[in-house]
Amino acid sequence: MLKPYLLRYDLPAIAAALVKDGKIISAGAFGTRRIGENIPVTVNDRFHIGSDTKAMTALLAAMRVEEGKLRWNSTVTEVFPELAERMDPCLRSVTLEQLLSHTSGIPADNESIFNAYREAMFQDGNLDNLRYWLVQQWSKRPLEFDPGSTFAYSNMGYTIVGAIIERVSGRLGRKR
Repeated sequence: MLKPYLLRYDLPAIAAALVKDGKIISAGAFGTRRIGENIPVTVNDRFHIGSDTKAMTALLAAMRVEEGKLRWNSTVTEVFPELAERMDPCLRSVTLEQLLSHTSGIPADNESIFNAYREAMFQDGNLDNLRYWLVQQWSKRPLEFDPGSTFAYSNMGYTIVGAIIERVSGRLGRKR
């Protein structure tokens, strides 16, 4: 069943699962792990989903808004008041909505952002701790433009949203 989609969208591999009542009732995978190679993909292989997680992050943020734990106009400072003193003054008023809509003033990926992510990989702790570490480090840097004025596709903005969600959900820093 998956082969036509693989061919139609010129994909190296595809996997899908049918879930009913929270249980996987059928799963399959088709294709190769690497273009030009004959290494069959399996249902146990991990797929990089990249920016698809931004939609999931936005959904989780919306759920926290519906629960009353966040507002669309919640600011970075409201969620992380302990960082406010060292935070870039312009970032203090950046809202959840601006972070989610890529209009926060945080630049699109650049060398400085890549370096911050690279450095985060060498920090101790789980992913929650690493996201918070990134918020601590990045919040000191000046914004590239005034919040709300310009669109810049920002992975760092979504990293901050992830940390915001973790903070208001009581998950930040928990051991897993």
